[in-house]
Amino acid sequence: MALARNFEGISGEMFEFFLMISANNSKSFFEAHREQYEEHVKKPLWLLADDCEETLHGIDENIECRPSKCVSRIRRATLFSRDKTPYRNYMWIDWRDRGKEELSGERTFSFFFSVSLGGIMSGAGYYGLVPHQMARLREKIDLQSERFEEIINNKALERFVLSGQDYKKIAVPGHLSEKAKALYIKKGFSFTERLSISEENMTQELCDRVRENIEALAPLYEFIEL
Repeated sequence: MALARNFEGISGEMFEFFLMISANNSKSFFEAHREQYEEHVKKPLWLLADDCEETLHGIDENIECRPSKCVSRIRRATLFSRDKTPYRNYMWIDWRDRGKEELSGERTFSFFFSVSLGGIMSGAGYYGLVPHQMARLREKIDLQSERFEEIINNKALERFVLSGQDYKKIAVPGHLSEKAKALYIKKGFSFTERLSISEENMTQELCDRVRENIEALAPLYEFIEL
């Protein structure tokens, strides 16, 4: 059965808004263009977040999918920020188990989508961690190396770029594959697919791509979180 789809794509009006708010970053300008923001920035992202719910809850029903909770706000918190401009010129969706985070006090592995003047990104990440979280993951990789190798060497992950800061000195088990070693030495990491801003990447089919990426990265989520 085909999944419901309300998302109709991203229009050039979204990037036009990002350009304008970059040049005119003030409350008066934003309020004068709020309608454009609501219709061409906020609405499509809320629809995309909502359309991915069934896919995400098929992985873990505890992942927060309500748009009001997982879609970023355009207004930034400036109190403790170096950048005092009140509005962002980019937006993102961050799907993760927020209830688990509240109980543990630790960040969980999350799926993400982001859009900016630089392009469109989709993937998943395990970042903002305290050191023992990666230590715990490395221990799990050591104990379940065969299962982890199947996940990390799956062809479905080939379109993603692995990034994240490495530990300079850490003992790496010699039996791990190169892809497994690359993740093993991270302090935190993300798997990201970057898409250019083009008509092809801004249609309804973008939602299908995001769902495919979520499904491709689901085994890694399950390994870490479930």
